[in-house]
Amino acid sequence: MNKIVTNLRKFIHPAPTSPSRKTSKVNVMVWTFVFMTLLWSLEYQWSLSDKIHRFVSVLHNVLSEFKPTISKNVSDVKLFLWTRKSPLKYFVLSPWDVAGLSISNYNRNKPTKILIHGFSDHGLTSWVKKFKKKYLDLDDMNVISVEWKELARSPWYTSAAKNSR
Repeated sequence: MNKIVTNLRKFIHPAPTSPSRKTSKVNVMVWTFVFMTLLWSLEYQWSLSDKIHRFVSVLHNVLSEFKPTISKNVSDVKLFLWTRKSPLKYFVLSPWDVAGLSISNYNRNKPTKILIHGFSDHGLTSWVKKFKKKYLDLDDMNVISVEWKELARSPWYTSAAKNSR
């Protein structure tokens, strides 16, 4: 029994494969609860079908409490614009606001670089700021970061992947 518990703990809390690996606290809590329930059911002398039934019912109850809170609203997307005129303060653009673009420091005669963050990240993350600084040091250009964090929330990867299309 101790060997089973040790192996399950390794599965629930695996060693990080890289320093950048992020583990969702919700995922760890859910899987810890599910496997602890499985272990608890294994301790009793129930039939295999009773154990499976108990495990599936607990799993269903736990997972039904977690509702996706990820947005699917495209209006939650923002664009952050930096130029050499405003390298530290960004201008917030709306993708459909042409008037906002005309009052910003955007210059259509300059090159434009677009930075898009990934799953469970945001448009002002450290790597975006580093790239923005490097681009503006390199040349006078428009640097735009696409902020879609409301559509890319963890732990709902499949919904975020669909939202990225």
